[in-house]
Amino acid sequence: MSFGIDSSLLSVRIAPLGGAPFDAGIFLREASAASREPETLGSRLNEPSVSFLPLSIDGEVEMIHLGSIGFVERTGELPEVERLIELGVRGVPVAIRLVDATALNGNVLAMTRPEESRLSDLLNHGDRFLLLVDPTRVLYVRRDAILRVRSTALRCL
Repeated sequence: MSFGIDSSLLSVRIAPLGGAPFDAGIFLREASAASREPETLGSRLNEPSVSFLPLSIDGEVEMIHLGSIGFVERTGELPEVERLIELGVRGVPVAIRLVDATALNGNVLAMTRPEESRLSDLLNHGDRFLLLVDPTRVLYVRRDAILRVRSTALRCL
């Protein structure tokens, strides 16, 4: 099957809500719709017009509904994360609990204006998927799959 678009496959692990995680390849366009730069995982997942995402699973192409995903995991580094770090974006350390009771920990990264850098701002505004980074992996967590978030840097007195 051909989509008629120059693309590459990025290996990821998909964690559907309430289901068993599985390995897949996400098709990323060689040039994104917004620029001549290669499409990033974040831009692909957060594209507003996409409801079903084509994946390569065991050599077959399947479509997955984005609303069924809890998070997408990539082991190692991603260029978009490196770019944010180079720009001086600091992470907010959090513990996240998804609606299916999955627990995730890491640093939320987002490009924001200084007046929108509180955790509540990061959670209430932005794309469909939230960028969460830990030392060994990068996660894109679907906002609608999140039940609770706790800052691990703040304590109430």
